[in-house]
This record gives sequence, C-alpha cells and structure tokens, in this order.
Amino acid sequence: MKRPHIPRTLRNLILALYDYRCGVCGGNKRLQIHHIDHNPWNNNISNLKPNCAVCHAFVQHPEKAADMLAWTINKFGVEVL
Repeated sequence: MKRPHIPRTLRNLILALYDYRCGVCGGNKRLQIHHIDHNPWNNNISNLKPNCAVCHAFVQHPEKAADMLAWTINKFGVEVL
C-alpha cells in the first residue's frame, strides 16, 4: 500500500508551528515533515514535526548515523550538526 500524502494545509501548519525551522537543529533549509512514531499513516498533528533533510536522515536511520556523519565531514569538510 502506498504511503499517504500529508495534505499541504497540514504541512504548512506544522511548518508555521515550528516557525519554519527544523525541530532538531533549528535550521531552515530543505525542511521535510517527520512522523515522530515512524508511522506514515499517523498524520495526527502531535505526531508531525519539521526536520531539515540532514536531521531527518539521522532520525530515520540512527544505526547509520556514524557513517552519515563521516560522509558529511569528508564531503564538506565541516560538521553540519
């Protein structure tokens, strides 16, 4: 079954509640909506928060965090978190 789409009005509300900032690092670039309980069918407002693409990757795949951080440092020469 295909994961449901987050309605644009709900996405905009979540972004506004977080002042268009990442809920982890506070950045404002490449924001994505994260399902806190990792259930893409649970679009309850209390289960959603914005994450920048980098933080979203770390939150979604904590087991790969060390590898992702090493790749980021190697590619860009600086830590981004």
